[in-house]
Amino acid sequence: MLKYIQKHSILSISVGIIFSCTLLVFFATEASYNAIEIASLWVRNYFGYFYLYLGLGLVLSLLVIAFSRYGNIRLGKPTSKPEHSLWAWTAMLYSAGMGSGILLRAVQEPVFMQQNPPYTSNLPADTLH
Repeated sequence: MLKYIQKHSILSISVGIIFSCTLLVFFATEASYNAIEIASLWVRNYFGYFYLYLGLGLVLSLLVIAFSRYGNIRLGKPTSKPEHSLWAWTAMLYSAGMGSGILLRAVQEPVFMQQNPPYTSNLPADTLH
């Protein structure tokens, strides 16, 4: 085991950092929430529009590169052919987008519904569960 940890030191350090942060958030929930909230507000106040403009600039830059002469540069050897067809790449990108959307909504929607009930009722809370 020690040899594996030494051989994969970057992985071991990464797992250690993630595990330490997880323990910190688990045992100091309120303090962690407050720290994350303060950091989030600070980033949004000072860099909010910067992120929007950065995203727009990167998309426009990629479009310019794609439609310029640099968009025809082949990655890999000049004689190699793509491993997947255009339709296969399109399907993979679509599937990745759908998968990430499903994972996001799987958490987001129940939390939203719990915080903003779609209807009100005079029934006791036990009846609705």
